[in-house]
Amino acid sequence: NELFKRNFSNPEDMTVFICTDLDKETIFPLVEKYIASIQKGETYKKVKNKPVLPVCKGEVVFDRTYPLLSAPKVDVDYQFLSTVKENLKTNVAFDILDHIMSERCLTRIREERGGTYTVNFSSDSYGHKGRHQSEITFQTRPEMAEILLKDAQDLMDQMCERGPTEEEMDAAVKYLIKSRGEKQQKNANLITWKMMERKNFIS
Repeated sequence: NELFKRNFSNPEDMTVFICTDLDKETIFPLVEKYIASIQKGETYKKVKNKPVLPVCKGEVVFDRTYPLLSAPKVDVDYQFLSTVKENLKTNVAFDILDHIMSERCLTRIREERGGTYTVNFSSDSYGHKGRHQSEITFQTRPEMAEILLKDAQDLMDQMCERGPTEEEMDAAVKYLIKSRGEKQQKNANLITWKMMERKNFIS
């Protein structure tokens, strides 16, 4: 892009370091042949910008009062740990758990209670020896914090006692398959873009 050209396209701006056991008489012809012969790039005029500094004489007091922009909020972060054997099957199981619990939390905490705009459920490896950490996080009004925290605990207890339904499992599997395909396509597009960028730079 234009910024890259301004900073790196002109060989006159390069500083070349050569580390070798050859003597100067051997190096100079090689430098002239392979480096000094590089075609000159475009020359850009560098603009020097001096920041404008405020001039305040004597004693200056800034006294401002701002209105409250939002209502008070409480951050809720409910965490729990588990120890399971680390393998592909376990990782997929946690992905399925994340999807199902996210849907349950959205339904109970956001849709039914109206207690928050967004709620997240996520799991990740924690330390070593198969330790995993899952957590439910959301923001809510102070008066709703205890109620919604109890909902989060109940939802997790229900999952531990009864497990997912068949419909939830089908929906989670379909979501993961779709998500995997989208990620593969995104990675392929990124690789193609990088290769085109490198090709354009070389040419």
